[in-house]
Amino acid sequence: MRRVSTTVRGSSRPHLRLAKGPWVSPHRLPPGGRQVLGADLAVIDHAACAGEEPELFFNGDPGAVALAKRICARCLVREACLARAIDNGERFGVFGGLTADERQDLKDRRAAA
Repeated sequence: MRRVSTTVRGSSRPHLRLAKGPWVSPHRLPPGGRQVLGADLAVIDHAACAGEEPELFFNGDPGAVALAKRICARCLVREACLARAIDNGERFGVFGGLTADERQDLKDRRAAA
Protein backbone atom coordinates (compact mmCIF):
# COMPACT_ATOMS: atom_id res chain seq x y z
CA MET A 1 0.00 0.00 0.00
CA ARG A 2 1.33 3.39 -0.97
CA ARG A 3 1.54 6.00 1.75
CA VAL A 4 -0.23 9.27 1.00
CA SER A 5 0.72 12.42 2.82
CA THR A 6 -1.41 15.50 3.12
CA THR A 7 0.02 18.85 3.98
CA VAL A 8 -1.79 21.95 5.14
CA ARG A 9 0.03 24.98 3.91
CA GLY A 10 0.76 27.75 6.37
CA SER A 11 0.57 25.57 9.46
CA SER A 12 3.18 23.47 11.16
CA ARG A 13 0.37 21.77 13.12
CA PRO A 14 -2.33 20.67 10.70
CA HIS A 15 -4.11 18.65 13.40
CA LEU A 16 -4.95 21.88 15.26
CA ARG A 17 -6.65 23.33 12.23
CA LEU A 18 -9.29 20.61 12.42
CA ALA A 19 -9.77 21.09 16.16
CA LYS A 20 -10.32 24.83 15.85
CA GLY A 21 -13.06 24.61 13.25
CA PRO A 22 -13.65 27.08 10.45
CA TRP A 23 -12.77 30.71 10.97
CA VAL A 24 -15.76 33.05 11.07
CA SER A 25 -15.42 36.79 10.74
CA PRO A 26 -16.62 38.67 13.83
CA HIS A 27 -18.19 41.25 11.51
CA ARG A 28 -20.64 38.76 10.02
CA LEU A 29 -23.58 37.85 12.18
CA PRO A 30 -24.99 34.33 12.08
CA PRO A 31 -28.51 33.92 10.66
CA GLY A 32 -31.01 35.22 13.17
CA GLY A 33 -28.69 37.80 14.66
CA ARG A 34 -27.00 37.79 18.03
CA GLN A 35 -28.25 35.45 20.72
CA VAL A 36 -30.14 37.14 23.51
CA LEU A 37 -28.75 36.01 26.84
CA GLY A 38 -31.34 34.36 29.03
CA ALA A 39 -33.86 34.00 26.20
CA ASP A 40 -36.42 31.24 26.73
CA LEU A 41 -36.35 28.97 23.71
CA ALA A 42 -39.36 27.06 25.08
CA VAL A 43 -41.67 29.66 23.55
CA ILE A 44 -41.34 27.73 20.30
CA ASP A 45 -43.38 24.89 21.82
CA HIS A 46 -46.34 27.20 22.44
CA ALA A 47 -46.06 29.29 19.28
CA ALA A 48 -48.95 29.31 16.83
CA CYS A 49 -46.46 29.25 13.94
CA ALA A 50 -44.81 25.99 15.07
CA GLY A 51 -46.73 23.91 12.53
CA GLU A 52 -46.57 26.43 9.70
CA GLU A 53 -44.09 26.73 6.86
CA PRO A 54 -41.28 29.14 7.84
CA GLU A 55 -41.21 30.61 4.30
CA LEU A 56 -44.65 32.11 4.96
CA PHE A 57 -43.18 34.46 7.57
CA PHE A 58 -40.32 35.60 5.30
CA ASN A 59 -42.33 36.11 2.11
CA GLY A 60 -42.65 39.74 1.03
CA ASP A 61 -45.99 39.15 -0.72
CA PRO A 62 -48.76 41.25 0.92
CA GLY A 63 -51.09 38.23 1.08
CA ALA A 64 -48.46 36.12 2.85
CA VAL A 65 -47.70 38.95 5.28
CA ALA A 66 -51.41 39.30 6.11
CA LEU A 67 -51.72 35.54 6.70
CA ALA A 68 -48.60 35.53 8.88
CA LYS A 69 -50.00 38.42 10.94
CA ARG A 70 -53.31 36.54 11.41
CA ILE A 71 -51.37 33.52 12.69
CA CYS A 72 -49.41 35.77 15.07
CA ALA A 73 -52.64 37.38 16.31
CA ARG A 74 -53.80 34.07 17.83
CA CYS A 75 -50.40 33.21 19.31
CA LEU A 76 -49.96 32.77 23.07
CA VAL A 77 -46.30 33.87 23.08
CA ARG A 78 -46.59 36.81 20.70
CA GLU A 79 -45.05 39.37 23.08
CA ALA A 80 -42.06 37.15 23.88
CA CYS A 81 -41.50 36.51 20.16
CA LEU A 82 -41.66 40.24 19.40
CA ALA A 83 -39.29 41.13 22.24
CA ARG A 84 -36.79 38.50 21.10
CA ALA A 85 -36.94 39.75 17.49
CA ILE A 86 -36.34 43.35 18.59
CA ASP A 87 -33.51 42.37 20.94
CA ASN A 88 -31.90 40.24 18.23
CA GLY A 89 -32.26 42.95 15.59
CA GLU A 90 -34.11 40.67 13.16
CA ARG A 91 -34.04 42.42 9.79
CA PHE A 92 -36.44 40.19 7.89
CA GLY A 93 -39.73 38.39 8.38
CA VAL A 94 -42.81 38.68 10.57
CA PHE A 95 -42.18 38.18 14.29
CA GLY A 96 -44.74 38.89 16.98
CA GLY A 97 -47.19 40.13 14.37
CA LEU A 98 -44.93 42.90 13.07
CA THR A 99 -42.84 43.17 9.92
CA ALA A 100 -39.22 44.33 10.03
CA ASP A 101 -40.20 47.93 9.18
CA GLU A 102 -42.92 47.95 11.84
CA ARG A 103 -40.49 46.59 14.43
CA GLN A 104 -37.98 49.31 13.55
CA ASP A 105 -40.70 51.98 13.89
CA LEU A 106 -41.67 50.55 17.29
CA LYS A 107 -38.04 50.53 18.38
CA ASP A 108 -37.61 54.16 17.24
CA ARG A 109 -40.78 55.24 19.08
CA ARG A 110 -39.57 53.55 22.26
CA ALA A 111 -36.18 55.26 21.96
CA ALA A 112 -37.81 58.67 21.45
CA ALA A 113 -40.09 58.26 24.48
